[in-house]
Amino acid sequence: MINRSTARNILRMLYVYAWWDVSWWIGVLFSVGCVLFVIAGCFYWVPIAWPSTEFPGEELMAGGILSFLGATLFAVGGFLLVVEATNEKQTECFGWAVEKELFGGGGEEEEGEQSGGRRRSGQGRSSDFEVKSDGARSKQRLRPDPGQCSHHHQVGFRTAAAGVPRPSGQRRWQWLPSWDELRHHYIFEIGFLASFTLAIGTFVFWVSGLLALPGIYNHLSQGVLQGIYWLTYLVGGVLFVISSLLYMLETQEKWYLPAPHALGWWIGAFNMIGSVGWTLSAAFGYCTTSWCGYQGDLSLLWASIAYLIGSVLLWYEAMEKYPVVRMRSGDDSQA
Repeated sequence: MINRSTARNILRMLYVYAWWDVSWWIGVLFSVGCVLFVIAGCFYWVPIAWPSTEFPGEELMAGGILSFLGATLFAVGGFLLVVEATNEKQTECFGWAVEKELFGGGGEEEEGEQSGGRRRSGQGRSSDFEVKSDGARSKQRLRPDPGQCSHHHQVGFRTAAAGVPRPSGQRRWQWLPSWDELRHHYIFEIGFLASFTLAIGTFVFWVSGLLALPGIYNHLSQGVLQGIYWLTYLVGGVLFVISSLLYMLETQEKWYLPAPHALGWWIGAFNMIGSVGWTLSAAFGYCTTSWCGYQGDLSLLWASIAYLIGSVLLWYEAMEKYPVVRMRSGDDSQA
């Protein structure tokens, strides 16, 4: 039976769009990417299993385009994984960081929009909204504070109440770690190593997705197929396996003791199953017999389903940050 808390969190996945949270984007990007891979796997495998169902361009056009789109979403998600690991406990600041890149300035201080006013770098553009009260309208100006970078969604989720400043000395948001931080800090963090390995894997994997496009794949020689297409597919799968193993180890108190009580462990486990399947699918590409093609496409299908489960769990995990908060007589209670 699914308890009420789990059911509410599943519903939040349908109506809460946490665009400001990099963790939410990662879960959504990988989930949608996996859905595309599952559909592409069907286009590849079903015509082999039931030849009568095949239609013109099914594998080359439909399968190739979906594979490229899925690989592209994975590459974007892989980059955001590194951003997330670099900004631990600040993932909700992602929206403000994007706004700064698009609309904000780069200096220590900028001239404010109001006359004589000044604003700090990274505060982004202010936002106006109207509030009706007894038929009257009023405007309130909202402006993010990068020094605090807190949102009302954080209330009740293992953090201080909204408006409490970050501890002194805590790092500000940054897109990528510096070389010095990488050498002296992140290289020793298993979570960062897992994310970085997966990011490299998605970039390598994207090459095979690009070559799968119609107009490219059907003009590849056998040497290019084996030396680039299948090789990048295989290397990407191996890096996925290593990353999944690191994610599982991160949740375990001891490296040899599984942690089935932790949601993160199950995410790593399903990702491991999917990664092994993709690696097998790539390995079957070096075999030219008909049964290898059958098993290779079938491996792509079940691997994508397994990774989809892990990605949806990752999305679910991100939504646990955003409980519904009811205000009762000045007191907060989590729904």
